[in-house]
Amino acid sequence: MPLSSAAHGIAADLGTESGANTGIARFKVNVLSGVRLSWHYIDPMKEANWGRIIFISSVSALQIPAEMIHYGTTKTAQIAVSRGLAETTTGTAVTVNTVLAGPTKSEGVLDFVDRLAAERGIERRAFEREFFEHARYRADCGPMGG
Repeated sequence: MPLSSAAHGIAADLGTESGANTGIARFKVNVLSGVRLSWHYIDPMKEANWGRIIFISSVSALQIPAEMIHYGTTKTAQIAVSRGLAETTTGTAVTVNTVLAGPTKSEGVLDFVDRLAAERGIERRAFEREFFEHARYRADCGPMGG
């Protein structure tokens, strides 16, 4: 069962050359890695009439953060690739799905949050609380605080 969960999601200004290059690099990792993995396995799965391909996307595919447009775009592309591949498996026991994960606490996210909190002059915990109350989607009840 191929599981595509590789992702890069650091903020970048797409209006600059380096930001555009970051966006291209993110697309290669976040989308094309899953495409290549799927191409490798999907025909043998269809021949065996069984298989599972799962893409790990993000709620950022549906609520694209202004500071991470490139990331949200790649996560939306994963949904499109998954949906298209699923159409190619009609009539078989092969499934292709996408999981939309919520925010995760990784080293990169902590660095990002620390930087934004410092810019605002507040502690990380206070920033996190405010961020999730007003700026990000929560899958169980929609946008928080709104």
